[in-house]
Amino acid sequence: VTGSWQKVTWYPNKKALEDTLKFDDLKEALDGWSTWEVPAGVKPQAAILNMADLQIGKAEQRGGGTPETIASVKASVEKFVQHIRETGVGAAVLVDNGDPIENVFNVPSQLVTNDLSVPDQIRVFRRLMLDAIKRVAPIVKTLYYVSIPSNHGAARTGYKSPGGTVDADFGLEISYQIEDAIAENPHLRNVKFVRPE
Repeated sequence: VTGSWQKVTWYPNKKALEDTLKFDDLKEALDGWSTWEVPAGVKPQAAILNMADLQIGKAEQRGGGTPETIASVKASVEKFVQHIRETGVGAAVLVDNGDPIENVFNVPSQLVTNDLSVPDQIRVFRRLMLDAIKRVAPIVKTLYYVSIPSNHGAARTGYKSPGGTVDADFGLEISYQIEDAIAENPHLRNVKFVRPE
């Protein structure tokens, strides 16, 4: 018996990426799109403060450790508050763009390069964000607090070992804690929380 064969290799991820990058799809998405120009004299509707990679607890860096990070965050929030007062915007957005804490389970060296334990890292970040909310909320009509999961914020059971789904994240948990605390304060009802589904 004789015959022939042909080896076929199928890479579904490559095919999916190729499909998402087709020119026709982009053209269809952009057809009919028009720009909108802000009329002269109209103020911006929202001010946004993006905070990323604070990595509270990380030490032995060129910029210092936790005390220097706290000082930098407070200075940034103060500039943000001043910007809001100067522009008179009605809404503000505070964004935790991830890596709010350093954690200890990304690489083994974190245990000796941190200046705070994980519970202390969480506590410091939570208090920093509460302080920012209390500074911004009274001077805008609506304040949005946005948070996302991240690698340093991930809950882990060991090095590179996830402790659950992508939602098992300290940054997201901190946003829930803050939301619960703020729900008890009638003066902060203008604060809204946004997290990925």
